[in-house]
Amino acid sequence: MNVESAAGLAVSGPTVGSKPHTQSAASAPLTSEKEVAKRPVKYPVKYHLSITVAMNEALARLSGDNSLATGAQIGRMALHQFLMANDPHYARQMGVLDRRND
Repeated sequence: MNVESAAGLAVSGPTVGSKPHTQSAASAPLTSEKEVAKRPVKYPVKYHLSITVAMNEALARLSGDNSLATGAQIGRMALHQFLMANDPHYARQMGVLDRRND
């Protein structure tokens, strides 16, 4: 069910008394070659995650009309920062690993 958040953005999620929506991998729709071809080359992998209503409201404030970053860009920056700090292999791939940690 879609719920209107305080920021005016539609948020989907379970409501009181409703069962959470689950979809097995077997029944999940497969991505067609056309859909893959439409994706931007810079970001060829699509990743979906669920966030809280508070996170959604914060993103709406930070990625509004006057913002330099979209919600997706903020998510990519946060994931990049986490991976740089916690995955030495990723840091090496990015060419930024401090050689003292090898």
